[in-house]
Amino acid sequence: GNRVHFLAATAKPGVEVTDMQNKISDELKYQHNISPTDNGAVWSVNMEEQFNMFNYLLLGINALIWFVGMGTLITGGIGISNIMLVTVRERTKEIGIRRALGATPRNIIVQIMSESIILTIIAGLGGLMLGVGMLAIVNLLLSNSDMFLKNPEISFNISMAILVILVLIGTFAGYLPARRAMKIKPIEAIREE
Repeated sequence: GNRVHFLAATAKPGVEVTDMQNKISDELKYQHNISPTDNGAVWSVNMEEQFNMFNYLLLGINALIWFVGMGTLITGGIGISNIMLVTVRERTKEIGIRRALGATPRNIIVQIMSESIILTIIAGLGGLMLGVGMLAIVNLLLSNSDMFLKNPEISFNISMAILVILVLIGTFAGYLPARRAMKIKPIEAIREE
C-alpha cells in the first residue's frame, strides 16, 4: 500500500545522526505537506542518544571499578609497607651485622625494596589469578544462558598495566622501610637486643 509505518536510516561515519534526523524529518514534512512547526506529525527515535547514554554509563562503571581497584592496591601497598617496617625492626641486628661486614647502604636499600617488590608481585599475581579464576567460573555459569553479560574477561593490556602498577606500589611501599634500614648504625644495631 501507500502507508509506510516505519523508516530506518543509518549515518555514515563522521555524520551527526541528529543533523541527519532533522533533515529527514524536514523532507518528510515537505513531501507530505506537513507544517514545518508540527513536531507531532513525524515521530522519530535517535538511537545514537541512547547508545551514547549507555556508553557513558559503562564509562562511569569502568571509572568506579578502576577507582576501587586502585584504592585496594594502595591499601595493600600501605599494608606491605607496614609489614616491611616491622621486618626491618625485627632484623635490626642482622642489618647491623651486614653493615659492619661491609654492606653499603645501597645494598641494604636494594635488599629491602626487592623484598617489598617481590611480596607485592606475589600477592598481586595471586589476586589476579583469583580474579581470572572467578571470571572463568562466571563464564561457565553464563555460557548456557541468553543473558546480556556473556564471556567476561580481562584483557592482556590491563593485566600488564596491573603488573606495572604492582611493581610501582611495591617500590613505593619498600622505600620508607629501606630508608629506615639504611639509617641503622652498625654498632647500635649489634648492641640492641
